[in-house]
Amino acid sequence: MKSYFTANAPAKGDTLILCMQQFHHSSYRLVIVENPDHGRQHRIIIDNGCSFAGASFYRTGQSTFAPKSQTSLLPLVPAVAERLSYKRDTDLTDEDLFLLLEV
Repeated sequence: MKSYFTANAPAKGDTLILCMQQFHHSSYRLVIVENPDHGRQHRIIIDNGCSFAGASFYRTGQSTFAPKSQTSLLPLVPAVAERLSYKRDTDLTDEDLFLLLEV
């Protein structure tokens, strides 16, 4: 993930996907980048973070508040983003993702 975010650095206002995989299910939400290059570590700050992991993420996609957590920041994938919302979490199974990403 770090190589992706380094090569394709997000800009302020870009949309990314927040992936939360706690409690044996996967939830996803669209988020907007507030600050794409915060501090010495070039952290990505998003508008609507997760209650557990916060709104600050390393370029690896890991949360700065809970780097060992199962919450991560992912690049925008249009086929998946069509099913997601900015205001609420959307649960998607592995099968759902497979069907959305099928070519």
